[in-house]
Amino acid sequence: MVKRAMGKTVTVTSKRMITIPAEIARKYGIEKSMKLEVVDTGKGILLIPIVPFEKLFGVDDKKLAKEIISEIHKERKEETMRER
Repeated sequence: MVKRAMGKTVTVTSKRMITIPAEIARKYGIEKSMKLEVVDTGKGILLIPIVPFEKLFGVDDKKLAKEIISEIHKERKEETMRER
């Protein structure tokens, strides 16, 4: 038997939209107009909040944040090239 985490039930609209429960949105910092990455895990769907780069600045020094952003862009580009 597969053990599942207890979750919340949402309804999919005719436009395939869902409303994320407020409790979960607050927990993960999901705000209006924020983008989420949708990942098909093979066992279900995973929604990953994409934190805007502007919000990363100030978390640490700007040089480190810029290095992190550059690395993310590099990894995404390499992944795209491998998928082709």
